[in-house]
Parts: sequence; C-alpha cells; structure tokens
Amino acid sequence: MRSMQIGDRVRKTSGKFKGEEGVVVSLSPDGVKVLVKSDAHAMWREQSADNFARLQQPPPAAADGGTRPPTNLSADKFARLQQPAAAAATRPPTSPAAGPAQVRDPEEYDTWYVASLAYSPDVYVIPGLLGSYTSGKARNMTHAPYKLDSVAWYVNKDAAFPKEFTEVSVKCIPRPEGADAVRWGRERYSLVQWRQLIAEWQVNYPNLTHANGSNCHETVGHRGKKTSNPDTIKHCFFKCKVPTWPANLSGYSKALLASFRVDSWGNMVCLPKSVGGLADNDALCFFDVDHIFPFSRGGRSMMKNFEALQHGANRWVKVDNLVQTLNPREMLCGVSAAQLLALVWWAEIGGGGKGQKDKQKRHRMIEAWLTELPPNGGSFRAFQTDVKYSADIEVLILYFGRRSVCDLTNLIGPLIGIDLFPNPPLAGTAHGAVARKPAAAACLKVRVIEKRVEVWGATYCVKEPLKNDLNFIWDHDDGRKCWWKPFGQEKEKGRLLQSVQRLAQEHSLQYTLTP
Repeated sequence: MRSMQIGDRVRKTSGKFKGEEGVVVSLSPDGVKVLVKSDAHAMWREQSADNFARLQQPPPAAADGGTRPPTNLSADKFARLQQPAAAAATRPPTSPAAGPAQVRDPEEYDTWYVASLAYSPDVYVIPGLLGSYTSGKARNMTHAPYKLDSVAWYVNKDAAFPKEFTEVSVKCIPRPEGADAVRWGRERYSLVQWRQLIAEWQVNYPNLTHANGSNCHETVGHRGKKTSNPDTIKHCFFKCKVPTWPANLSGYSKALLASFRVDSWGNMVCLPKSVGGLADNDALCFFDVDHIFPFSRGGRSMMKNFEALQHGANRWVKVDNLVQTLNPREMLCGVSAAQLLALVWWAEIGGGGKGQKDKQKRHRMIEAWLTELPPNGGSFRAFQTDVKYSADIEVLILYFGRRSVCDLTNLIGPLIGIDLFPNPPLAGTAHGAVARKPAAAACLKVRVIEKRVEVWGATYCVKEPLKNDLNFIWDHDDGRKCWWKPFGQEKEKGRLLQSVQRLAQEHSLQYTLTP
C-alpha cells in the first residue's frame, strides 16, 4: 500500500498484533515501509506497509478532549517550516543518510526513530509504572556496610557493573509492550514481574558510599580524574548517535548541526570547551561523563561504564538511580532534535532579515543559546517544563529571546509579532524602542536535611564567604554540586540559616528556604 501517509490511521492485518490499531509516525523514502505507534503507546518496529490496512476514522481523542498529533511536533507552523525538507524524501534508499535502510540494534533505544527528528519520550513511558518511577537523589536508598564484601561482585576489579548486566543491557531502557507488559532487551515481563525485578535490584545493589563520597572500592579523586579525562570525554561524545538531518540545509546550518549529537534519552549534546568544543559547563547542551551503573552502587570508573548524558538529566534526575527505573519524559531535560531543527529552519527562512549576514547572526544566536551559560546566574533546569516540550518555533524563540543578554528585537520581533519585553519604554530610550524586562535576581536556595544545611543556586557569588567565613564544605558530586555544613542543636541550625540569609542580602541575592 504505497499511498500511505504520515498520520494515517491503520490496522494490523497480520502477525502477533493482528487487529490492533495505530498511527503512522514515519514512512521510508520509497514508501514501502512504515513505523507505527499503537493506541496503547507501544511502537511497532518498521515493517512493510502491506501488513496494515488504512482506516478512515479520525485519530483517538487526547486526554484533554483534543485530537492527538501523530508525532510530538507541537504546532502546524513547525510542520510548515519543515516543508523545505521535502526534497530529502527523494534520496535513494541506499543513501547513507536514509535512516530506514539502516540496521538497528534491537536491544537499544530505537536510535533511527530519534534520528527521524520526531522523538517523543512518551513513547517509552510505561503507563503501568507511572507511580513507580524514581528520579532525583534517592535519599531513602538502602545503605550497605562500607567494608568490602569478599564475595560481592565489585571485588573483581575488572567488573564495571554486576554480572547479571551486559554492556548493552546495563543501559537498555525498558519499553511498554501492550498495556500490561514490559520489554527489556530480548526479555518480556509482565508488570508484576518487572516490579519484582526492580525491587530485587534495589535490595541487591544498595548505596555503598562513605560520608566523604567515595564508594567501597574507589575514591572520589580517582572517579573525578577518570570522568574529567579529555580522552574519556571525547570517547563518550563520539559514541553518541548522529541524527539524520535534512539534506537540503545551507552550509551554515550543516556546520552548526555537525557540532551536536544525541544522548541515549534524546537530549542534544555538544563537546565542552575543556576539550576544544563549544559548550560551557551548565549550558543547555553540556554533558557529563556519567556512570551508567551508578558509582554510588559500586559501579566502577571504566570506559564500558561511561556514557555522555546531558548534565541536567544526570545531576537532577538520574543521580543514584538505575537506568531501568527512570522516567524517559523526565530524562528529556535538554533540547530535543526536533526543537533544534525548528531553530535551524528559523535561522534559514525566518527572522526579521533575509540577507546572508542576518542568517549568520541567527545561527550564532542559536549556538550561543545552546552552548553558553544562562545570563544572571540562571539555570536551564526547567527548560522543557517552560516550553512544555514544544517544538513550536514561536515558543522556543520567545523562551530564548527573553533569556538572552543581547538585543534581539530586530531579528525576532517581526517573526513572532509580539514584543519580547513588553514593559513600557524606559526613560531615555528612543521612541518606539522596546524596554528590556528586568532580569530575575539570582537565588540562593537553602534546605535542611539530615542534620546539615545545604546551599544551592548562585553560590559562585558567595563562594569565598561560604568557605572562609561560614566554614561550609563543597560537595562536588555530579549529582549534588552544593555547599553544606553539619549542625548539632537547633540553635546552631538557626544561626546558620540567619548567616546564609544575611549573606544573600549583602550580595543582592534572593533567599529561598526549600523543604
């Protein structure tokens, strides 16, 4: 059935899932094979279009009563911006860039689907586990004795992770299979069996760290030396997948996109400046060298246990958790391939100026947005929440434009038709000039936990007084990155909190006490 189109409703006519319905989310350039997303949110692997019958009924209703889009491309305008890419569909199937002709590893993420620029983390969320996913710092994780167990798996110095995992399965992300089953690599589990397996792992692989951050067989210094090694950083980056971008982009866009790759969870990452790349630490596309099997659970600092992971996903979501317990939607913390392509199309055909210089300016803006530190001590921690996982160009440009330190009115305003900074003009500005919205004050976030006070946020502004005057200790663990100090009695806690609050006032920082 060669006339099938993306977005068509289809029914399986043969095989294991005969009779089930879904939506076509991708089509091979020659129209012979399709990739279908079922109504149960499972992804059927790419197969012949002859195995499906096209239906005429409309797509299923979304939870809010609207219609569900066939992909995560969130706006018709972005679909229109993709029109110039239609010429890419004329590539012969044997072309290296033709994703559907490539062989995919059945035990890993569907990397071709990521490369199709329609990546949706919702496809990999297991509905039956929505209340069981863990993320962030697992404070209640079981602790084991700090002494080495002579029969434990980690006694073997060549073991990067437990023997029940392989280099593929240790990073393999489980996927929903139907409404009540989970596929992990080549194995299929019921939801009950999968929960039992996760519970066993949580007990068998507890937290093995000492108070100083080292684990039972490796010091923090050794770990830091391994993860900051330039060769390790480059190796992890070049192991990441290269998305298949449209073939008809300009040289500027191709040069920009060549700097990015995609990590295991769909985040675009870029080499850091420390090894000759573009990304600053804490930039949106900066990545950490992450222990796939967590260091805190005994994972060794070895190349086969390393991968590049967008820094936000690593520091705020994965932390001490096993890969198999994570929520894919929460792990999408950086910019996705679809969002990056939307920005690139805007640089190509949008904006206020059509000349080559204007296009170059827009490309440089995109590079700065993705690879430089946020202004005024800000953070990209809530990026996807702020843009609502949208690839709509207006949403993205408005987000980056409001966070930018340069004047973007002439290049962005005409595209979206609204002022980025809608405050009244400031005194002394030219008539008609748009006044810049005052930047939000940098913040010191403080919390009390386990008989200690922790300070997060814009601590770079008060590093010296925290260290020298208040005697706080810097925790450089990748999942923490905060200053902390223990206390004994409640009076001492109160004095510490007052000191930090006074420090914030002296440096014009916002003070927030979080639970």
